[in-house]
Amino acid sequence: MQTGARSTLRSEIPPVAAGQRSVVWCIAGADAGADLGDALQADLQALQAFGVQGVMVNAERLDAQLAALAHDLPPHAIKTGPLGTANNVRVVCQWIDRLRNAARSQGQSVALVVDPVLAPVPTAGSGASIADDDLVLAYVQAYMHELLPRATLVTPTFAQAAQMLAAMGLDASVTAPEAAVALAGLGNSNGNVSIVITGCDTPAGNTAGNTPDQQGLAADWLHCPQASGWLSLPRLDTPSHHTTRCTFASTAAAALATGYCVADAVVLAKMAANQAQPDSAQHVANLPTFTLPGATEPLDVRAVQPFA
Repeated sequence: MQTGARSTLRSEIPPVAAGQRSVVWCIAGADAGADLGDALQADLQALQAFGVQGVMVNAERLDAQLAALAHDLPPHAIKTGPLGTANNVRVVCQWIDRLRNAARSQGQSVALVVDPVLAPVPTAGSGASIADDDLVLAYVQAYMHELLPRATLVTPTFAQAAQMLAAMGLDASVTAPEAAVALAGLGNSNGNVSIVITGCDTPAGNTAGNTPDQQGLAADWLHCPQASGWLSLPRLDTPSHHTTRCTFASTAAAALATGYCVADAVVLAKMAANQAQPDSAQHVANLPTFTLPGATEPLDVRAVQPFA
């Protein structure tokens, strides 16, 4: 991106070895009310736009799949969607720890992007229903206490952020900035969990004081080590936003795998998802505006002077 400001590409996450293509795993099962085929297609398009190798992993027989992939195609980033059961959540967590330990010994890292889906999806032959209270409780507890603390970036909608806070017994009637701080606080002791809350300008997210005073803009709140503030682009009317969420999270994962820091990865994800075209992240004209907390006007990123 040629904005006049220096890119943070490979300034935080170690670069992939020369001649090696970045690999991103997308782990998910069927989502209630969503077409898995459309979601997987959106994931693949986002990853291909970044030139990374995408690997789609179904939540069935998860441990065996990940064992095979870890040998042949170890990831530089992992993106999770609905995982189905508490056991699947724990399998993913165990593999994240193994992969990170192996990567660390080679001076590498493995980013984890969590596109949160708290409603568990029953697996074939499990005999469990989505209304099974014990199943739901076990899944949510594993998701919040085991998966979330390992995340590099979590990408909930405003409604999902409220659901996650309520699941932890925290006040869910908060603004997006407050929710992001609370969710980030549930992370590990290193405080490395970044949060971007999307859809804050929708009816579900448009609470008093929640969004900047900008009409007709799709507004997301970013909370990460590099920056906190609103990312905004003109809202486009679409019949469904499910695959847009997939594009957002997968683009962020691809950018992290390539070597961008979280803030840059989220900006690129915003650009790709807003236009519903992953390659739109490659065009400077699609850069979002950035509004700092307490500011009355958004920051025009195209007018930012180069760093010294």
